Amino acid sequence: LVDYLLENAKDLHVDTDRIYLIGHSMGGLTALRALAAGLKVRGACLLAPCNLAQRLNGVEEHFDEVFEKALDFINTPDNSIDDLKADLEGKLEDWEFGKLAEKIDPMLPLLFVGGGRDMTCPVETHMNRAVAVLEERNANVSAIVLDSDHSFQDKRISLIEVVTYALIGWQMSGELL
Repeated sequence: LVDYLLENAKDLHVDTDRIYLIGHSMGGLTALRALAAGLKVRGACLLAPCNLAQRLNGVEEHFDEVFEKALDFINTPDNSIDDLKADLEGKLEDWEFGKLAEKIDPMLPLLFVGGGRDMTCPVETHMNRAVAVLEERNANVSAIVLDSDHSFQDKRISLIEVVTYALIGWQMSGELL
């Protein structure tokens, strides 16, 4: 998506100096993977990011629980959990949040927002793993925990305010406020 925006910036009227990533849950994992691979953006907000390696952590029944309902929108050759398992085999270790966080540019402004009542991707075993590694590297990272669930159902306005504040702050100063 970022490559598309950069390639078509003129036609789409995109300011290429103001591209940010925002990812929720598996989108947070995807954003971390892109950042660890060196994607150049102005900053990123990760909302209740899912540390899939931690979530599944060798407990196979969790895999079926997490992905059974997702098969309707995840494309695999036979549209089965076994196909998905085969696709992910060998990738989970590299996708562990601590390993990904080690590869992210420490100067890139990052905001992590978790839900204190998130039972899908608990802050302690998901978001906090990446934040701890980034803080050890003196990275430009902030973390906020809202008293909410995984989808922030009862804190959407607060979530919008937190993300907006970070984006405006990054635009004004280039750093997290």
